[in-house]
Amino acid sequence: MYVIAGRPGVGKSAFSNQLIFDVLDKNKDKKVIVLYWTFEMPDYQQIMRAASNKAQLQFSQLYSVDQKLSDDGLKKYEDAVDSYRKYPIFFCSIPQNMVKIKEINNKVFQKHPEHTIINLYDHSRLILGSEDTELQKLNQVSKTCMWLQARMGSISILLSQLNRNIEQEYRAKQQYQPQLTDLFGGDSIGQD
Repeated sequence: MYVIAGRPGVGKSAFSNQLIFDVLDKNKDKKVIVLYWTFEMPDYQQIMRAASNKAQLQFSQLYSVDQKLSDDGLKKYEDAVDSYRKYPIFFCSIPQNMVKIKEINNKVFQKHPEHTIINLYDHSRLILGSEDTELQKLNQVSKTCMWLQARMGSISILLSQLNRNIEQEYRAKQQYQPQLTDLFGGDSIGQD
């Protein structure tokens, strides 16, 4: 289980997109399926961002009403979007709880037992839960990720936001070095 954390807006989703596509590109000879639980940003926006980066276009150019996209730029973008069809990535943009996530993992594993499943959760605080506190919910997330790894060999990548403690002035002396307590639910995840 890997936890990628950062303050809001620093590029956790962009980094994770690049990571997933690079993992798939570098392991073409291996059987890998990605279950991308994108609860913060719709799936089409994830592909739009990745394709705009690949086509070397600014994401804002695609949405601009003031700036016309050239025919060449549009063709590069369309080709970039089309290239993502070949990737074994399955998006879910509707927030789920860990029971449903476990159930879907099990179905994929039963159908493709020779594949490695990578679960990417964007982000951990948006996973649904019926627990009383956020810490209890994140504890359930962590325990389910460990169960999936033990039973199916799956890999879990959780994106998590850092709380605002890291921005306090006394932390500047530590060059804003992250600590486990800066993670939402960090104690729970660390203990697991």
